[in-house]
Amino acid sequence: MVLTSRFPYPLEKGDKLRVYHQIVGLAKTNEIILCSLADRPVSEEHLDQLRPYCSSIHIFRLSKWLIYPRIIRWFLKGESIQVGYFTNYLIRKKITKLIFSENPDHIYCQLVRMAEYVKDIFHVSKTLDYMDAFSKGMERRAADSPFPLSYIFKKESKYLRDYEAKVFYDFDLCTIISEQDRDYIKNPYGDQIKVVPNGVDTNTFSFEEKPKAEVDLLFVGNMSYYPNVKAAEYLVQKIDAILKTKGKKLKINIAGANPSPQVQALAGENVEVSGWVDDIVATYHSARIFVAPLFHGSGLQNKILEAMASGVPVITTTQTNNAIKASPGEELILADDAESFVLAIERLLEDEAYFMELRMKARKFVEQNYSWDVFVKVLLDEMKKT
Repeated sequence: MVLTSRFPYPLEKGDKLRVYHQIVGLAKTNEIILCSLADRPVSEEHLDQLRPYCSSIHIFRLSKWLIYPRIIRWFLKGESIQVGYFTNYLIRKKITKLIFSENPDHIYCQLVRMAEYVKDIFHVSKTLDYMDAFSKGMERRAADSPFPLSYIFKKESKYLRDYEAKVFYDFDLCTIISEQDRDYIKNPYGDQIKVVPNGVDTNTFSFEEKPKAEVDLLFVGNMSYYPNVKAAEYLVQKIDAILKTKGKKLKINIAGANPSPQVQALAGENVEVSGWVDDIVATYHSARIFVAPLFHGSGLQNKILEAMASGVPVITTTQTNNAIKASPGEELILADDAESFVLAIERLLEDEAYFMELRMKARKFVEQNYSWDVFVKVLLDEMKKT
């Protein structure tokens, strides 16, 4: 039984991408019962994407009018808003009933926000996938927000950190996306959390021998997600601003679902905010350079791996590469301030031999290190030990 806080399709968010590919891999040798929360109807088209891999699919609707009183109550109790947002005790009763009727061999719970639904189930072995250290991401957001949001985010970071540490004991196996995120979980037994990275479908994200380079700089992601919003702003307001002072007017595309008002406001003469795109692979192939000034997020960034697999040279931060572990200067370029990003962009625009070498080495790195089949097998082998 797989429990998710959102239906795992479409693949516009990192948690959906991760669990979708895990379900596809696990379904090769297992029967999957999918239980997903949803705050809006799930279309038949999206259900059809999961039906081939699941013996049954159960959607539990979250009532929006009940959500806000619930998160206020959790916050006033000194508990995580995020966990409170997704916890509904009527739904928990339904899921518990389903567990006893279906009697699964194993329960796979994605994200701590779903832990309340099964933490008190003891007759079935259980896995909790932290995916990211959400508390660390919230801590970074607090440091970058004005009062009173900084106060709320700081409190939420503490409540999440405490919950992440405590809920570890309620599961037989805990997994996470990177060693960096594992180190952020403040539990004395945190080293027992198994690192299970994401993979990349290298058949889908294919390597183009001759890049089209319709745009100079590309950034993609869920554009309502705070770290992506800040990265897009940094790209336009800092990096592009310096490039313009040097007389370089480059074409920039910011692509991805649900662009926030802040992201939409970045659109201009040389900046396109394209929003959701039906063919993200073509979007990667249209770009000469992928620029990801990510300073606020956590986890392993799928967008970086997808760009590398597609043969688009990547410039990103040291923090982001700590999870990916690519060789700086050989498989991607690291930059931690605007001037460094600009210098890296200029080199890739001017040095064609280095440009081609970097993109080929990036593709090879992804092929050798990020396979969904390998990581799903790691996950399943660890489950079988419980």
